[in-house]
Amino acid sequence: MFQDHSTYSHTPIWPSKWGYFAAKVSLCSIKGVIALVCLLVWVMPLSKAQAGLWQCGLDTTGIAKNQQVEGDEALILSGVHVRALAVDEIVVDGSIDQKLRLADIDFPPEYEADVLRELQALSEMPVDIIRLSSAADYLGRIPVEITNLKTGDEAATRSGWAEHLLSKGLAILLPESGQDISSLLRAENDAIENGLGIWAERTAKGAYFVSANDTPQDKNRSSSPPSVNNAIGRFVVVEGTLQSIEHQEWRSYLNFGSDWRRDFTIALDNSTRQVFAGAEISQDHFVEWIGRKIKVRGVVENRGGPYIALRNADWLCIEMD
Repeated sequence: MFQDHSTYSHTPIWPSKWGYFAAKVSLCSIKGVIALVCLLVWVMPLSKAQAGLWQCGLDTTGIAKNQQVEGDEALILSGVHVRALAVDEIVVDGSIDQKLRLADIDFPPEYEADVLRELQALSEMPVDIIRLSSAADYLGRIPVEITNLKTGDEAATRSGWAEHLLSKGLAILLPESGQDISSLLRAENDAIENGLGIWAERTAKGAYFVSANDTPQDKNRSSSPPSVNNAIGRFVVVEGTLQSIEHQEWRSYLNFGSDWRRDFTIALDNSTRQVFAGAEISQDHFVEWIGRKIKVRGVVENRGGPYIALRNADWLCIEMD
């Protein structure tokens, strides 16, 4: 029984270098869950977000995702120059009245110098800015999408900064805006598969990509990801094959092995699982996920075994047929 997951809990380990990053993740995740629940209430029209064979969050339910902020709130600026004061603090050149940050991604602390250099290089060209929220975050920054306009022999193409950083393995996807994340997920998946940037690290104590199961999930990768058992206290992306599901009154557990005391578990609290299943939960919910690969991101806790409490439905993706 998974009841012991809730009863016997060990305090998660929060390494010092992850304190600031983990705090940002926690605050973003709370807002993410609230936003997703609101989406269900209002049943807003969405565009389907899938990346290759993976579907995330609301996309697994057939309910579409939110469109960018519309009307005057969109605050679209075209052809402007920006400066990156820090990896998560960008200003329009000539003005410091409004601070911006790239939405849906975040940066491991040890790569911030590399990211800042990349942002400064991108800033050499004029950009378009699309505001993705009408409200600033807890540090007064507006989450935005920033793109460079590229021209060539063929039609002009837009190069998004978030996608660019993810494709180089310099950022971690952290969906929060409710936008279509398909291109971002593809960029991150490609970087993981090719072992670029942060994804090149495959040591047990340092990898950002780990396996939920004892058996490596993809032997075609250049090196097998270490086990999630080595990632206690760290924010990582975990991939594995779902073995079973248990529903309780206020929580559902996705189990990746036969022994919860040793194997990896994802916990969905009631509000988060309602994003996938609605208000009425039955024993038949999510059974079609069993046997599929699941990819989830979050801080791994030790609760009798490695454990992630899902904070945002878009942080869980399912491999589709």
